[in-house]
Amino acid sequence: MARTFHSQVKAIQPVIIAKGNIRYAPGLRAGRWIFATGHKGTADYMSGMADDVLKPAAPGWSASKLRREAEQIFRNTARVFKAGGGDLRDIVRVDQNYTSGRAVESYHDARRATLKDHIPPSTSTLTGGFLLPGQEIEVHMIGIVPQGNFRARHIRPPGQAVHATSGCSLALTAGDYVFVAGRMADSFTFGERLAAEARLPDGHLWKGLPIKLEAEFILRHKIEPALKAAGTSLVNVVRIQQYHSDLSEFYPAYQIWNKHLPGQYLPFSAVKVPFLPVPGCTVQLDLWVYAP
Repeated sequence: MARTFHSQVKAIQPVIIAKGNIRYAPGLRAGRWIFATGHKGTADYMSGMADDVLKPAAPGWSASKLRREAEQIFRNTARVFKAGGGDLRDIVRVDQNYTSGRAVESYHDARRATLKDHIPPSTSTLTGGFLLPGQEIEVHMIGIVPQGNFRARHIRPPGQAVHATSGCSLALTAGDYVFVAGRMADSFTFGERLAAEARLPDGHLWKGLPIKLEAEFILRHKIEPALKAAGTSLVNVVRIQQYHSDLSEFYPAYQIWNKHLPGQYLPFSAVKVPFLPVPGCTVQLDLWVYAP
């Protein structure tokens, strides 16, 4: 006799979108975890972008449209977390997708105003478009409902500053997991773009493959120190998201992973993006790691 399973996951503020009869859950609670996925600048999840975001009668008479869009997203996610028994102060991971780089500063301004000094590990990528007309930002969050020792702990490795416009933590532990922010091979000195160790020597056409230099720099100098501070290591990785501006570079990057974790089966996903925000960088790594 087949076993019948009943979902232990609870939908938060679910709606039915009339067009297509689509059942959408703005949030889900699974045990002590809250997931908020696909958040847009909509007021009710069913009627397109909110009028307060678009302001069609006077679009330029207040904060920018992008700032209004970001603020609407944070209002929505705050309601989801509250309804799920949580709070935005307890988010442990946030990912942003934008249609253009011009959205980033307005979004960051709204994020700092909302989250203050609790901005968890973050990854931002550019995409070709979204479902709603007028939409330029989409946000996904993971959070917890803290209890006892089950709380978020920010990891900020010494010598690895985050630019003030972002303010996110480079890693964060919650329960058995470490969430690592999207990392590129940019220099630790702001304004220097690609780190010297991650590029070919000036004037040389070879002396290393650029993608391998980048991947090695990210793993050795950015991710490994954060994992060490969290009490774990690369050997416990459970999710690897790689954003490439050129997908032909996936295999050389994999070779660097295999150098660090020889023979280990790896949980990869490789995604092509139009470009990355730091000139010269061609890959961004985003990891989840088990912390036993």
